[in-house]
Amino acid sequence: MSFPLVILGGRGAGKRHDAALEKPVNYGPGGLGDQYKLLLPIAGKALLERSLEAYISAREDHCPLFGPIYLAGPRRMFREYACERNGVRIHRIDTDGELHENLNTIRRTLLRKHPHSLVTMAAGDILPSQGDLSGLATLLRKHEATVDALFPLVRAGYMQEIGIDKRAYAILDHEGEAQPYVFGQIYCLRPAQLRWDIIEAGAKAVYARRKEGFMQGFGTWGTYLLLATALLKPRNIRSAPFIAKNIIPYARRIAAGNLSIADGERAGAAILLYNDPRRKHARRFAVELTSFPTLAADIDNLTEKTATEHRLRQ
Repeated sequence: MSFPLVILGGRGAGKRHDAALEKPVNYGPGGLGDQYKLLLPIAGKALLERSLEAYISAREDHCPLFGPIYLAGPRRMFREYACERNGVRIHRIDTDGELHENLNTIRRTLLRKHPHSLVTMAAGDILPSQGDLSGLATLLRKHEATVDALFPLVRAGYMQEIGIDKRAYAILDHEGEAQPYVFGQIYCLRPAQLRWDIIEAGAKAVYARRKEGFMQGFGTWGTYLLLATALLKPRNIRSAPFIAKNIIPYARRIAAGNLSIADGERAGAAILLYNDPRRKHARRFAVELTSFPTLAADIDNLTEKTATEHRLRQ
């Protein structure tokens, strides 16, 4: 069985010359903040073309690992890609807003077409290797019967091996040892089980804090107010006490590197997943430390673009 895949290719921010929505460094010398990453040339081919080759080539027992594939971004960009390639159907999801707007459009498509499938969501500015996609396939098969959300993290040392430097955090593994990691850019989610409005509110809050003016001055409390608008909805009220009690302590523990994988899974399930008493003891939210660096190697600047091209030549 193939897993549906969504490649995120909307503007996310900035592509309409609105640098206040994006990190200023991405608009300085060597930055790529003003470009649609999927059209970025990587060793002579558009990044999207290379990404599709990678995902479509990922196979298990001669069957595609991913399919159908959805390209979420401006329709005009993907006209030539909406077709069938090597047995995998490629569809377009027309969206070109900020991240929370793109997520809202994607949610409607997935809830209509794949509500109970384990859907893979991938950032558009990564180029996963076949080996790392094979590793991801192993995780998907391991968890597909029970999880509603799978978050692969990448051990920081593996990022350095491919010449890409990303901000690293630390998490306590199952033996209580602190492990440096980088957040992945691929996640696997079961659409019908997700509190999408909380995810969208969180994305909106992140970008609101980057804007100049009121929200920037309002800071952290403005973020909490935006999240509260989603939490107070009846379908989300069960998660409100957990978030109210734990969001600040958990945020501090993430920053300090003393959050355990088990605590992270507990928090993720309580915040992002609907309550399901029938699966009370199932591992519905899984965090995995992996050795798959290309799943976290998003291309934000020319240095990372060059490192990706060097990896391809090797």
